[in-house]
This record gives sequence, C-alpha cells and structure tokens, in this order.
Amino acid sequence: MGDPWAAAGFSRDAVIDGVLAHWQEFRRGVSADEGDRLFRAWLFGEVAAESSDNDHSFALFEIGMGIGLRGLFDDAFLVLGWLAQHYAGHSDPRLAWRVIMGLTDDCVHLAVDSPEHSSAAQRVLREAVDRAGTSASVELERAVCRALVQIALLRGAAGTPWDTRRAHVDEIWAEIAQRWQRTTDPELQSRVAQALVNSALLALQFGDEPAARRAFAETVERLGDTPPGLDEDLDRWVAIARYADRVLDRIAFAEPEFQLGYLRRERYWYPDSRTEDVIVEQARRVHTRSAGTLRSWVCAGQPYVLLLRNFEMTERSGITSAEFMLDEDPADHTTVISYRDAESVLADLDTMVPLIQVASTTAGHLEVDRYAGKFVASNRLYLPGATWFQTVCTLIAAAGQIVVWADELTPALSSELAELVAQGRTDDTVILLEPCMPDPLGQAILPRRAGEPLTSDHPALAPFPNRIDGAGLKGRGVHDCPGLERIVRRLDEIAEQPVGPRQEQVLARLHEQAARAADPTAP
Repeated sequence: MGDPWAAAGFSRDAVIDGVLAHWQEFRRGVSADEGDRLFRAWLFGEVAAESSDNDHSFALFEIGMGIGLRGLFDDAFLVLGWLAQHYAGHSDPRLAWRVIMGLTDDCVHLAVDSPEHSSAAQRVLREAVDRAGTSASVELERAVCRALVQIALLRGAAGTPWDTRRAHVDEIWAEIAQRWQRTTDPELQSRVAQALVNSALLALQFGDEPAARRAFAETVERLGDTPPGLDEDLDRWVAIARYADRVLDRIAFAEPEFQLGYLRRERYWYPDSRTEDVIVEQARRVHTRSAGTLRSWVCAGQPYVLLLRNFEMTERSGITSAEFMLDEDPADHTTVISYRDAESVLADLDTMVPLIQVASTTAGHLEVDRYAGKFVASNRLYLPGATWFQTVCTLIAAAGQIVVWADELTPALSSELAELVAQGRTDDTVILLEPCMPDPLGQAILPRRAGEPLTSDHPALAPFPNRIDGAGLKGRGVHDCPGLERIVRRLDEIAEQPVGPRQEQVLARLHEQAARAADPTAP
C-alpha cells in the first residue's frame, strides 16, 4: 500500500510537524489542560469540518502514531483517547470496527515501552470498549472482544504487583467469558475459551488448583461439543482444557524445603537479625510462583527448558575454620562465589524462553540475594531432599529441551545424566561445559572434595551429541552461541505442533517415567 499522504500531495512528517506546532501554540500562555482543550476543539472542529468521518479518523490515527514515534507518548495516547471517545461508538459499524481494530494495534505497539504506557494503552482501549457498547454487528463485537483480550494481556505483562495481579487480570477474562457466553460465532467462542483457559492458567500460577480445574471443566462443558474445524484457535483452547486434568494429575509439587544451616548460623551471630524470616518468605513465594508457572506451561502445551547444573560450581556457603578469616571477624559463616563463563548466555536464555531450575542447596541465602553479574533463573523450585530426584525425573519428562551446565561429574549429576539416557532425551539435551577452575582461596576458606572433571570427551557424555564449550562465552548472548540458538528454534518448532498430539507425547513420557519409578526393574 502506498503513502496516502503522498498521493494527496502532502508529506506525513510535514503534517505531523504542523500539527505539533499548532498544539504548542494552543498551549502557549495557558495551562496544559486548557491548551489541550483548545487543541482538541480545533482538531474536532476546524479540521473535522474539512473531511469525512472516515478521513478524519484516519488523520487522527496518523497524528497519534506520528506523535508517538517522536517519543511524545503522553500526547499520543491523549489523541488516541479522543479518537476512541469520538469514533468507537460511531453509528456506522464499519467505521467503529476500523477504529477499534486500529486502536488495539496502535495501543499495543505503543504500550511495550513501559508500565506507564501500558496503563495508558489500557485506558484508551477501555474507553473504546465502553463507547462501542453492544452491537448487532458480529464484526464489531469481534473487534471489541479483541480489544478486551489485549487489555487482559497488557495487564498480565505490565508491572502489576504480584499480590494484586491475579484479580486485576482475571477481571477482564471473566468479563469476556460472561459477555459472550451465549454467542454462536466461532471466533467469539474462541475468545471465550481463551478467557476461561487463561483464567485457569492464572489460577495455577497462584497455586489455586481447584479454581483452575473448575475453569478448565467449564471450558469443556460450554464449548467441548462445538464441531472441530470451525475455528483453529477454538480447537486449540478446548484441547488444552481437555488434557488439563491429566496433566495436573501427573505434575504436582510438595511443599518447599530450605537448607537453613547458613541462615541459622547467621542468626546465632546476629540474634536481632530478621534476615532468615525475610529470605525464607521470599524463597517460598518464588517456589509457589515457579511451581504454578511450570504447571501452567505444561497444561498450555508450552514447551520449556529445564536447566540442570552443579550447585557448587557457582556458590558454596558454610562454616569456615580459616584463621585468616576469623581474625578479621569472629562470625564463622561465609560464602564462596564463583563467576562462570556461561552465566551471561544463560541469563539471556532465561529472558527468551520459559526456563526453570532446581534451587541450589549450597547457597546460603537460598539464591534470593542476587550478586551483581550472577545468573539466577527467574523460576526456581526448592525441592525436598528426600524426593528431589523423583521430581527432577518428572521435570525431564515434561521438558521441551534440557540444558546441563556443569564442570564436574558429581553423584547427583551422574544420576541426572543416566535418567536423561533412560528417558531417551539425549538429543533434546545440550551439555554446557565450564572449564574446571582451580580455586585455592575458596578451598582455603571452605574446603571441599571436588568431583571428577567433566570434559567434552568424558565417557559419561558419549550418549549426548550436543555439547558446548562454555570457555569462550563470557559476556556473550544466545545469538553468539549456535547450540543455544538451536534450543530456541526447537521450542518454537514444538510449540507449532498441534496441542493434542503434543500433550499426548508429554503424557506418554510422564506415564513411562512414573512406571519406571514404581518398578525400577522394568525394562
């Protein structure tokens, strides 16, 4: 499509510059609110009088986005808000449809910059939805519903405090499910299913499994009899809901368990400190959120990366007997931090894909305190010592891809490698090897018996074709590492597969793993 401004003999940039100059003139010598009122009167008076409603609304879109692309976001959202107020409830449903569709796209585009812009975008879209009301036009109803979906998604992505996020987001999903509960239009039915399923996934993220199961069941009850093939998205949401109960039956987590020796020693030396209480509460919240998030990923058919690692490779905490330490401070609890080459690429990977790891049992502050430059995954599970391996086996079975980050062969890692082989996941696994680093100072502070150095040619790694030398990755990102880029591509490929067969495959792996765990002698 060509430039409509050029076709009419104008320059888009010149038009935007002229509009901004007018706006500044209206603001000169008066309050900002008064200047905005005068500008709006000119925009919807003199300017509107010289064009049709279609042309005028188009010009407002161009002005709003042109101002936004100049970084004047507050002014851009002001113009888009006026556009919503004036045209979203237009008597011509085709014009109202075009306006709401355009506002949805433009607001989402401008909202990505910050939580403040997201809030402004939500206000504009809410205005558009309320102005549109209820229409006999199914196309307009679809546009209104689409705008509401984007409000819900923006609320979920914005900086809403965790304690209030569920209610804030679920309010919109409930509105969609209730407003179009009797619709027979396949696209609107798909939106209803999307709302119900997302409400269920949100409940899981907050540890409310009963509410999640109810919402999944309601999806199937209301829309499960819809003939397949009418709407691809509807089929997908219903399939997610159908498999959800079986997934939740297979993937569950015990209460978290924390290694508190270091924190209690810290309290011994500083009895008035509340550090232990604060850190344990933060770690508990991380575990609850991470467990719920992982269950929501698997229910939704969202493939994720499981990161397995040597805990002591990056952090060790304990009691020191080193005299040179105790001479300076009698408190005998200490931490040894090691910075490894692959931390930056893993931190980058954590921002790009769904990723989860088991929290370290050797970190004194439970990996809650983040040291500058240290990689700690956003999603972490604090597993009980008695059942950690069974849970890791389940995580392996459900994972889309696995990364093993290690520098030595410990008994725990050896068991995990054997399980990857037993489950046939070697092709889905990337071995990310750190060079074994001599650490005489750390050894003097907290002596340890190191495991066998793990190198690329180690026999234990023979079944694993995908190995990466982490020695040259310091300060780099995923796009500098083809082996990790492959993981991102693989997750995309898995996500593109139909939900039903994908969930059947995951459930089959979970069933086989559970059967082997129940009878270790079985083939």
